[in-house]
Amino acid sequence: MVQRDEIIIKKIIGKIVIDINDIESITMIDSKKVKGLVRTFASGGFFGYYGSFYSNSLKHIKMYAGSTSKNLVLIKLKNNRSYIITPKDVKTFTNVMSKYLTNFNSEI
Repeated sequence: MVQRDEIIIKKIIGKIVIDINDIESITMIDSKKVKGLVRTFASGGFFGYYGSFYSNSLKHIKMYAGSTSKNLVLIKLKNNRSYIITPKDVKTFTNVMSKYLTNFNSEI
């Protein structure tokens, strides 16, 4: 969810708030990019993919995704943290983010 100058990632318990000024880039990514992720402190499967993962290409990453098959958005922060999310309404999310950021890539 995007509110004012923040992206809010709702979790089962609590939320993560990302200030838009802290974002380095946002990119729509293909599901192939998340193949081979290793769970370091995470849950993944029927109910979604949540927690900390690792891969050679993405390095350490937090993922909060209902599915890994579509609508994957990679958010890279200036402090080297990265998140993968699956917005409920990806079209609205990408439209809003493209207005805020110059480093927004909606192409897979």
